[in-house]
Amino acid sequence: MTTQRRGRLLGTFPDGETDDGTVAEGTFFEDASGFVSVRIGSWKPIPAHRKKQNKRPRDDDTAEHAVRRKLAKLWPDKFVLERLVYVHEPAAIAPEPEPPPPPLPDQRPSLPPPVVYDPQLPEHRRDRGTGARRTIADETHDELRVLVRQRDKILQVLAADQLPGARLLQNALLDVLGKDDSDDDDDVAATPPLEQPEPAPAPAPRVQPRERAGRALRVQIREAHRLLRLGKNTEAAAALDRLEAEGASADAKKHAGDSVITRRAKEIRDLVFKQGHLGTTRRIVEEFLDAPEMKLLLPAHLQQTSKDAETAKMMLQAAKAWVKGVMKTTGRRSDEDRNALLAGISALMPKGLFELKRGRSAMRALGLSHAITRQAVDARQDLEDRSKGWQRVHTSPHCDRLDTTPIDKWWHEQGSVPDNDNKHKISVFLGVDEDTNEEKYTIHYRRLQAGNDKDAWELFAKSDYAKQCQEKSKTEKCPLGTIPQLKAFVQARCPCIKKRGVGECDCDICTTIHSNLYPYHQQVLKWIGDGDTSTCACGGACGKWAEATQSMDALYGFLFCPAEHLKDYDIGDTPFKIIPKSCATGNCKHATPFDTSKACGVALRMAPLYKCPVLASDEDVRWKQWQPRYTGDNKETGVAMYQSEFVPTRGSRRKFLEFFQDKLGFYAEHHWRVEWTTQSLRRVELYRPPNTAVLHCDFASQLAIQRQHLQTCGRREYLNNCVGVIGYDLREVQLMRPKVKYSKERVPTPVQQQHVDCFFGFSPPGHKPDARYYNTVYQDMISYLKTGAVRHGEWFYNKQRLRGGDHSLPLPQGFTEMDPSAPFPRLDEVIEELDGCACQFACGTQYRAVATGLMEQGVVRRQLKLAEKHGKNVCDGVSNIPGTVLRSAIAADRAPPPGSRETVVFMAREHPTPSVPKADTNGMWNLSGIFYGHISHKVIEACHVPEATTFTGTRKCHDFVGLSCDKALLDGDAPIHARHDFCFCSPCGKRKFIDCKFRRRAGATMKKHSTKIKKVTTSTIQTQQGAFENWCKEMHNQKLLAVRVQDPKYTDDFWLAKPTGAAIVATENFIHANSDYEVGFMILPIKWYDIVSGKERTYTLLNDDVYIQANATVRLTGLKFSQHTNGRYTITEDTHERILEAI
Repeated sequence: MTTQRRGRLLGTFPDGETDDGTVAEGTFFEDASGFVSVRIGSWKPIPAHRKKQNKRPRDDDTAEHAVRRKLAKLWPDKFVLERLVYVHEPAAIAPEPEPPPPPLPDQRPSLPPPVVYDPQLPEHRRDRGTGARRTIADETHDELRVLVRQRDKILQVLAADQLPGARLLQNALLDVLGKDDSDDDDDVAATPPLEQPEPAPAPAPRVQPRERAGRALRVQIREAHRLLRLGKNTEAAAALDRLEAEGASADAKKHAGDSVITRRAKEIRDLVFKQGHLGTTRRIVEEFLDAPEMKLLLPAHLQQTSKDAETAKMMLQAAKAWVKGVMKTTGRRSDEDRNALLAGISALMPKGLFELKRGRSAMRALGLSHAITRQAVDARQDLEDRSKGWQRVHTSPHCDRLDTTPIDKWWHEQGSVPDNDNKHKISVFLGVDEDTNEEKYTIHYRRLQAGNDKDAWELFAKSDYAKQCQEKSKTEKCPLGTIPQLKAFVQARCPCIKKRGVGECDCDICTTIHSNLYPYHQQVLKWIGDGDTSTCACGGACGKWAEATQSMDALYGFLFCPAEHLKDYDIGDTPFKIIPKSCATGNCKHATPFDTSKACGVALRMAPLYKCPVLASDEDVRWKQWQPRYTGDNKETGVAMYQSEFVPTRGSRRKFLEFFQDKLGFYAEHHWRVEWTTQSLRRVELYRPPNTAVLHCDFASQLAIQRQHLQTCGRREYLNNCVGVIGYDLREVQLMRPKVKYSKERVPTPVQQQHVDCFFGFSPPGHKPDARYYNTVYQDMISYLKTGAVRHGEWFYNKQRLRGGDHSLPLPQGFTEMDPSAPFPRLDEVIEELDGCACQFACGTQYRAVATGLMEQGVVRRQLKLAEKHGKNVCDGVSNIPGTVLRSAIAADRAPPPGSRETVVFMAREHPTPSVPKADTNGMWNLSGIFYGHISHKVIEACHVPEATTFTGTRKCHDFVGLSCDKALLDGDAPIHARHDFCFCSPCGKRKFIDCKFRRRAGATMKKHSTKIKKVTTSTIQTQQGAFENWCKEMHNQKLLAVRVQDPKYTDDFWLAKPTGAAIVATENFIHANSDYEVGFMILPIKWYDIVSGKERTYTLLNDDVYIQANATVRLTGLKFSQHTNGRYTITEDTHERILEAI
């Protein structure tokens, strides 16, 4: 084919310079390399390329395909290409033929015409379709038979005509292979043409020594290249070294002159430039230089490929961009950034850069200053001289550096909330003491960041803390001061503040307020704008409300009186400030019956907002709240069950104000108790008497016993687990600690420590975790500390079995009996920090056990009930140890044996002691020892923990203590002292409650109560069925009923209902109000009371008649409302407490 072709494009193409914006024709040009250039209208030439294979254009990819691909990228769906028309250029006028030369005299006979070698199949085999059984092998065999016949014919011609066989066979083979003499391989000497037959064969040409040396060199270079390609760099380098040595030796013997070198180079150049135009010549040179044997012969400056050169240039540009862009700063670099910059530049700088007169070149190439370049060169020289790695560069701080104290306060007070999921403590580094050169640390409880970094910084910039930073940063050069920007603000964040992840066990009261406050603030700013709010109907309250919703601190400042400083509750030099409890409970001391203008409170401060036409309008607004999701009915009781979810809700702005005000009323008292309890826990840990122990206890989730193999649909074994962590013997010890941070030198350092033991009380499933179970474990723990022996269960410690308890089973193999030595015999008081679970730690049985603790074991029991829904403690983290032990054992192919007791023994053998010794830790609650106990159901039932009834008002009490030592009261009513607020001021820490520093505050006075044992006689015993039937007969006569309902929308676990008829028995299965009722169920017709205000216990009667199961009602008689006005019903606090105690 021709090397170049031209033609026209027919179709419709866009063009902006025509009337209709299109053209119908264009031109194109195609060369032999597959390059196609297209010109259409006013557009510049458009390049296109055909696809290539082995550096040549593919036959199946034409110029039309290349043009269509290119135009589709430029004008998708805007062009129509009909076809390409090639233009055939007229042939050049041939010159006049020269007259034929005169014939030469016949000297030799002329050669006969050449034999046409055309192997073909027979006619009946040609154009035959390929069937399923037709294979390539069949075609190959057929062609082979044709070739054999053709070969026989050639031999016959040779025998008959006596022609030169070599010439005829060469022509035949070249015709078969489709080659001519010009394509012969360079490695094989070309066969000289035989113009005329010779009577005798010509002698073989003589090979020159230089040719033999060249061929040998070619073979050796190819072998070295093969080794390099296989990754054998050592062998390849050795082969190349041998070639260099042999070449140098041969050159020394016979050195080629310059004229020979120049002549051979000219021959190669002449041969290259005889092959055609620029494209062909360039391809020939590229192919020639790309040959393996030629790459290794090139000089060093030519061996670098184009990709290597581009890569080196890219690396230099990336280094310059890193210096000028990534590490660019407008101020002072930090030590981390300075070290990173110097390390990066030093890697590029030779140590003799300036001696080689290359300093300014390097500065221009990387965009560096002379100072940083000199410093990097010196660092590189020092690094190579010392050979000890990088030496960190430290710089002295600025004299006008930023004071981050206001930022730290903002993060803790407004920028974060307590983390209810993780109550563990975090060590915060405070720096090195300038006098003693010792590291200073403090302990913070983990907190959750409110919002992202950008939103937090925007809130900080508007707060008073930003103004404090501005005041402290004023200098002569900057008289107005500066507000820290985002980077410095985030760097000043305390390590105890973490970003929120997936939440579990969230407090619904705190979540509702914290999650809605900031989004609501953003909406309020849009509603009000920048206008003057003093003329609003609310008297400017909406403007103050917009400022109050920007943070919790501002909201508290708007709703309540200022926080007061309680000096008697400080810890060290850190002041403790909290709003007055009377303000949090809605009883501000400034309120009088005739004047409430100076009083604080949620209702009083938010009342003017309802007059604002903007905040209290009927326009739509979004917020989030906890709503119940129906999950089914209890199979035993038939009570509807719900799962609360935090979901978005829509409503009017007035409705949100009512909702938010109601939630703030609960939140104020709830948040006050959380802050007070947290401070109390800190004081207990630091200021408790030396003979006092602190106990954290909780029931962990059932422990699933892991097995290596479990059958399909098989059930795992489970263990109940009561986790107790007790700390005692508080003291200051001398431990070996680093002299300074990261120092290898260790010196004795005083550290506040205590002995911490963890007790895992396991029992088989079947006995519900309750107060009896907990007190069984508690009595064993206290008995061990005072006497060295236990009372009830079987306990193991460090591969030893404790004295006492249940020894009905033989001693496990590998264990020994432990010596009965008491670790803490002087114990006389235990402070129990427990949550408010009703059946475990907040019931009459538990409170009676607290009252009789001094009588039974000679140890005063004082119980601190944690704030509602904030019951996480150290037990939650420690409870993961048993599961980790089982999983690690299975991974090591050591599966636990079957059986609950065997599993406990297995864990005691696998993990007898903590992984990290107590002496190597600084934490207050790091474990010193681990005890594994097995407590059977029989042992739990035999424990002397009598069932008892509670006294009125225990729900509000958080501090319980038993002070009576009269053992005669063990079988009767036992006295107990209780109060609403747990206090650990100096007198209360010594149990001198009458001298409490806060005794004048409501709820701070310790009062004496009585716990009564439940007395059951045979005359009063009746079956549950009989009692239920009697209740069904009289429940319709009650004016008011309480019904058990677990609705997360309300804080109480009951609803109020009015019976409208007698209880009846269901005669058929039916569904009513999403509940299933089966035949035989006792159902009761009622009307519900809907709660209006949870704070005042106000209800309204609904009109719809519904049915409920009779066994869902609370069996209390005589319930009634205390007040009824305008369709609103109110119950007293005593009635409310009575219902909760019955539930």
